[in-house]
Amino acid sequence: MSEVDGYEEAMRRGASGSVVFRPGEIFNGVKVFSATMFEKRQLLGEAVTEWMQAHADCVVVELVVTQSSDDRFHCIAISVFYRQASTTSLPEAVREGIR
Repeated sequence: MSEVDGYEEAMRRGASGSVVFRPGEIFNGVKVFSATMFEKRQLLGEAVTEWMQAHADCVVVELVVTQSSDDRFHCIAISVFYRQASTTSLPEAVREGIR
């Protein structure tokens, strides 16, 4: 099975509990936004949008939305996987692995 076929199959199954990236995508950063209170959950999308606008040098590779609950609280998390356009701040070993 090719990477593309594996990705498509995982998406058909719902890929619950795992992160499935598009084949060939590389990321070097993750930013997680989360909220448990209703008011903050309502504003979570705006927080992600503001962060993306403030970090225009980052190329978003994938967004993962996760919901978890217990008897009293509901938590929403948005994980933004990104690649910085400039890798000059990364250690040399990491930069070599990205190229």
